[in-house]
Amino acid sequence: MSVASTSTRTLAINPAFLEEIKESNRELWQTHEQLRQVFQVTDSDDQVMRQLVQTLDTFRDQLATQFQLEESFGYQPVDHQSSSQRQFLDFELVDQVCRQHCALYLRITDLAERAEEMQYRGVEPDHLSELIVLSQQFEQEFCEHERLENQLIARAYRLK
Repeated sequence: MSVASTSTRTLAINPAFLEEIKESNRELWQTHEQLRQVFQVTDSDDQVMRQLVQTLDTFRDQLATQFQLEESFGYQPVDHQSSSQRQFLDFELVDQVCRQHCALYLRITDLAERAEEMQYRGVEPDHLSELIVLSQQFEQEFCEHERLENQLIARAYRLK
């Protein structure tokens, strides 16, 4: 277990649990891939909107579960940190990655709600294009988050 300090607490990164949580959630990764595929669909705007609404809703729900599991078992608060571990960790990165869960969840919730409202009110091509761009930006932020989390896992294993 690797230890990192945040501004309000010290977090222990449990790389084995965090890695297992990520690897065992195949549905999340399948939905992530479905979202990427929606960006490439050339169907009618109504069909694209239906797919986008369904995929964003599903991804939001899966991310809520994923982030809850990661924070419950992958990041664990501890009362102290050893000086030998302290020198090897990037405390700001650990804090940044953990805080991203909330920001990412709020962002996908907003996107899912926008998509549902747009579907209800009727799809306008300009608004659909904007929503797709915003969803692509979210997807890129999510990928960056995953890259950082995998970097934390690799660093924590090197400390063992």
